[in-house]
Amino acid sequence: MNGTLSWTINQSGGACGFEGQSQWQQWNYSNFQYTPQGGSSLPLSGSAVSFDSPGGNCPPNGGITTTIGNIPTAVGIYAINFTSEPGGDGYGTPVQTGATEVLNPAYQVVSIIYSTPGNTSSNGFTDTTSNGTTTTIGNSFANGSSITFTHGFSLWGFAHMSVSATGGNSNTSLNSSAFTESFTDASGMSNESKPQDSNNIDHSQDQIAIWLNPQVTVTGINGIPEYYSVSVQPTADGSNPGADIVTISANVMEANADGVSTVPQTWLNPQTYTDPDTGQLVTLPGLAAICKNLNVDEYKAGQCTLADQCGCTPTDFAPILAQDALLYYNGSQNPLDANNSPPSVCGTLPTPAGSDCRYVPVPEVTGSTVQEVKPLSGPDSSNSNYSCDSFQQGENTNTVNTLGGSSSQSVGVSVTAGAFGFHLTVANTWTWTQQQSTGTANGTGVTQQVNLCSNTTGCGEQIPIFEDTLYHTFVFMGGSSSCP
Repeated sequence: MNGTLSWTINQSGGACGFEGQSQWQQWNYSNFQYTPQGGSSLPLSGSAVSFDSPGGNCPPNGGITTTIGNIPTAVGIYAINFTSEPGGDGYGTPVQTGATEVLNPAYQVVSIIYSTPGNTSSNGFTDTTSNGTTTTIGNSFANGSSITFTHGFSLWGFAHMSVSATGGNSNTSLNSSAFTESFTDASGMSNESKPQDSNNIDHSQDQIAIWLNPQVTVTGINGIPEYYSVSVQPTADGSNPGADIVTISANVMEANADGVSTVPQTWLNPQTYTDPDTGQLVTLPGLAAICKNLNVDEYKAGQCTLADQCGCTPTDFAPILAQDALLYYNGSQNPLDANNSPPSVCGTLPTPAGSDCRYVPVPEVTGSTVQEVKPLSGPDSSNSNYSCDSFQQGENTNTVNTLGGSSSQSVGVSVTAGAFGFHLTVANTWTWTQQQSTGTANGTGVTQQVNLCSNTTGCGEQIPIFEDTLYHTFVFMGGSSSCP
């Protein structure tokens, strides 16, 4: 621990001894603050006192050692044994009071990129490149998503802890209200898979971003968890790679007519790329790593096939698909139908406070009661070229309300280090809960690049824009008779 300890002094004094002939002084220490190198000041609880008296015994001369803190760090929680000295001086000695437990959840769903109307349309984060089929998340990706977690039930005496995160790592104090997780080294993701004979929205083409190497470090005092951090699992050789995100379309994780999934083998197998900074070959998990009945030898050899799925089944992917509330709405093109509150409520601008609305209209300008729409159009004749309406859609463009809804996903988890003396998991599962913040998005969220276009002659309609307030990505409605 390197940093600066500061405090406020309040001086007083009095008389003691025979007939009050001895004068003494007292220094009261309060408002302790610890400032780590390059960090922000952290207020600490506790107080101290020191005395200076001529005889040394009325009151006793000198200072008193007291414990102040606690200070969360990446390796544990520390208190400070503070020794005061006459004159208002003093010094502190850090003492570790907390232990850590390291858990490796199998995955976390971090975003959904929704399919667009228009048979040549696209939508996504496309400003940078990706490493093969592995997408490393970054500061232009999912910035604004609110994430908390529970571990199955309330062994801790509270339902969940929340956290403020930056750069993929995070710290928190107990029971803070919500958190925004952002990442570095963004790589592009784009949803361009469209059936060429239809302009309708096909949510089976939605792209789901899955983080395959998250790590959670929980730190507590006397067996009681106090805060946690979210980071990336190190590789077997001890290196620290980026977050391993694969983006998979929903339809290949769903059961086909034969009742099996059809995830391409390049996504199932371990992902390998060359680190541009070190030149070293880095191997990260493939999607098959999350499957219950994984063929381990085949997977480790990188020989999973499309036909055998390395032992994966649609059941393994069902919790992932459950995060997309628009998948199974019987062909409805209206995102409002997927909300728990009625469409008449969720479609109102501004959306009434307290409504359970995951999907809400985006206003055409900040504060407007009119929903934003964008044109989808095709060529005038079969001999004409088509053009796209291209735009950036983001919370830095228009403001929407977020309403506090949540969605949970339970995943397998392994414990790699622990010192609490009790289990932080239930039946070897860990539950991530995606939690909306409550209030107003104010321009700090994601920006997506959207292209709306069709090669269908005479196609022309206005596309209403919605936001998924859970993942802070954008959703569309279409499907008029003019654009079949």
